[in-house]
Amino acid sequence: MSLFKKRSPERKATFFFHIDKFECEDGRVSVSGWAFFAEEEVRGAAVLFRRSGQNADETKSGQDSGIFTVDAVYGNPREDLAAHFGSEHFDLALAERAGRAGFFAEIVAENAEGFEAVLRVMGKTRQEEIALGVVTEDRPKERSPGATPAIPAFYALRDVDAPTDLWPGRREIPAFAGRTGCAGRTGGNLPPVDIIIPVYNGLEYLDTFFASVRRTEAPYRLILIDDASPDPRVWPYLEEAARVFANAAITNSKFLLLRNETNLGFVKTVNEGLRLTEGHTVILNTDVELPEGWLERLLAPILLDDLVASVTPFSNSAEIYSFPVSAIDNEIPSWLTVAEVDDVFRRVRPGYTEIPTGVGFCMALGKKALSAVGLFEEETFAEGYGEENDWCRRAASLGYRNVLAENLFVWHKHGGSFLPEEKQRLMARNAAKLSEKHPDYDEAIARFMRRDPLRPFRNDVLFELLRTREDAETILVFTHDWGGGASLYLDERTGEWLAEGRRVLTVRTDSSRHVFEAELRLRELNAAFLLRTPEALIRHTTEDIGGVLDGVRIDEIFVNSIASFTDIPAALVLIQKIKAEKKARLVLPLHDYLCVCPTIHVVKKDSLYCGLVTDPAVCDACLTDNPYNLSGTKDMAAWRTAWGTLLKACDEVRCFSPSSEEILKKVYPSLTNLTLKPHRPCPLPALGDRPKTTDTINIGLIGKLSDIKGRRIVEKMLSAAGNVALQEAKNAQEATERNGLRRVRLILLGYAEPPIDAADESEIVRFRETGSYAREDLPKLIAKYDIDIVFIASTGPETFSYTTAEAISMGLPVAGFDFGGQADQIRQIENGLLLPIAFVHDADADTERNARLFAFANSQAASRHRK
Repeated sequence: MSLFKKRSPERKATFFFHIDKFECEDGRVSVSGWAFFAEEEVRGAAVLFRRSGQNADETKSGQDSGIFTVDAVYGNPREDLAAHFGSEHFDLALAERAGRAGFFAEIVAENAEGFEAVLRVMGKTRQEEIALGVVTEDRPKERSPGATPAIPAFYALRDVDAPTDLWPGRREIPAFAGRTGCAGRTGGNLPPVDIIIPVYNGLEYLDTFFASVRRTEAPYRLILIDDASPDPRVWPYLEEAARVFANAAITNSKFLLLRNETNLGFVKTVNEGLRLTEGHTVILNTDVELPEGWLERLLAPILLDDLVASVTPFSNSAEIYSFPVSAIDNEIPSWLTVAEVDDVFRRVRPGYTEIPTGVGFCMALGKKALSAVGLFEEETFAEGYGEENDWCRRAASLGYRNVLAENLFVWHKHGGSFLPEEKQRLMARNAAKLSEKHPDYDEAIARFMRRDPLRPFRNDVLFELLRTREDAETILVFTHDWGGGASLYLDERTGEWLAEGRRVLTVRTDSSRHVFEAELRLRELNAAFLLRTPEALIRHTTEDIGGVLDGVRIDEIFVNSIASFTDIPAALVLIQKIKAEKKARLVLPLHDYLCVCPTIHVVKKDSLYCGLVTDPAVCDACLTDNPYNLSGTKDMAAWRTAWGTLLKACDEVRCFSPSSEEILKKVYPSLTNLTLKPHRPCPLPALGDRPKTTDTINIGLIGKLSDIKGRRIVEKMLSAAGNVALQEAKNAQEATERNGLRRVRLILLGYAEPPIDAADESEIVRFRETGSYAREDLPKLIAKYDIDIVFIASTGPETFSYTTAEAISMGLPVAGFDFGGQADQIRQIENGLLLPIAFVHDADADTERNARLFAFANSQAASRHRK
């Protein structure tokens, strides 16, 4: 049985499939589901986009044919399908294919409104297509008048499976032949690379800069041009630097030192250098720090492809190529050096991603492209900023490519060429000129940022940097993505851990895509990626690579909740294996009763508390057709044995209420590691004395009202049959009439799922639903709807009730059933009402339950009415 949303299968001959989701929002298309062939393996899946009414062209895809294809991620595990097809068809091969039939795709669809989307599933000998729907809500950026009409574009937004995917099979960098030449694609010797370095003041950067330039085996010639720096110390320093280079007998380098008599500005100074170049060229700002082997990596794309016009590296400050966060100026984490950051980047297998423009702080220019494109434009961009963007767009218009060297990181400290204030002025002035000259420039940048093809590189490098810090105490967390109190509790703990300098690796389900998300956080940094299964933590699909946790220090494993995991027994084994290998402390906070019962809430198929049956035979019969059985198991004894092993291995099993501790002791009497630590949620403001503002008795319900949270109880409370006593009291002019309170209103501050059926709503008891709300707005809603009491209608025991705590903190009277953590909390206040457990189970108790609850609400309303 799936731990995600259950779907009934559809069958087309021997092709089984179901589309769980097809959504379009603001140009983003999301598709997920499952599909497989009964007789053969699936090779892959893709989403096809075509104009409405167009037939699929199986041999051609792209702008010319009007058909666009984007690969989907196929092969996600589906334990629910394996169990279903294995039991229904008694076919192990079928069950195996079904068990890895999940797929998902997330796609940016630009200028594609009205396109039809089709899922294509490809087997070894056949393929099937499934109509998904039509792309809607496309919002292309407005174009300048006279610009080329926008064409459709589709980009996959795909997370990598694990943070090691970029490392294997690294693309080899072309080798340079000794110190006198270098071997390119043709195998011949190349002349030294010309490195143009415009200098204007910035003396404080020059020591670090010149020391780092030497960190290469490639031959180069420095063309150093002082643009009439007003600082009198700069020119003598450069003359000394030239002498040092000459005396050091660096055979792979040459040094050409020039000085402008008057200040020409950045662009003219660079063009002076470009006129002197003989081969491939690099432009460097003096406010950079270069790592070992920097020139080899920067030139590699040009040596591999002479249609590459420019190459830019990653940097802490490289606009949209910044690391770890794009489009901002980043600081390197205090525990890392530039060399340590680059050591991880240099292990990346580069893809040489095509980019819309290079960035001139450190940019290589290919000789062929330079000859075709020419110099930087001096008239428009005289003082700098925008000149390299203009050059790169001109190169692209001639068929050349601008690329990023993903395996190189260069530190960039603004200020060597421009003062920050001056740069801001130049940016404001030249940005408008750039857009006017290249109307497609802004759109190209926006499209690149939406697509963000560099995200996997940033993400994986950051993960490697974070996970290899050996001195950081690390918490490994397992949790779900369902929200609620467990998630709130984990958010609070995570904030505390990060503030203490701990590292947190969280593994949680991504229910929409049937995969798992892993996120590693340290202070303000975080890296997230997807795992097909949690086992990727210790095992990877590539034989020569271990799992995510290889080399990672783990001090504590925090099992917040694994209720949404696809294979819970396997997760239990995995957690214990990691504990043994890492010698980590193991803590399990009891947010639910999954370790007691696969239904989590210890409820029968009617969503009512079973009273905690301990007879396995009775439990097995209940689990057989219980819709709340998350695991699909029908063997309670095996379930509790597996959980008992984990619980005994825990260093602490943390209970949040006395009742949860009692329940656990009843099922696992030998446990000696239980601790009682009630939650201390942040209280809401106390409401104080409130005069009555309505003439109705108003009973508030808080949050999402599901069956287990009491939805069916509320429906019974609305029925005329359950309100006989109240009707009689009204007719007899008793308590309600005496205080002028004739009607009851059940007001849900939240929403019901599924919706409340009020078809049998009585005359005097009515229901209202307000919809979702922000927690901080709860006191205002209580006042707005004149709530007299809060009713906690849960029909299963809570380990702790946040809504009960919120109501109590506001000083409200609270009613609920006499079991679970909610009863523990209500028992501690004077204005509380506990209803007997029989009022949950006894179908004949509706009238008495309603009478007692309404009488309590009436008394509280009456006391307010007199104020």
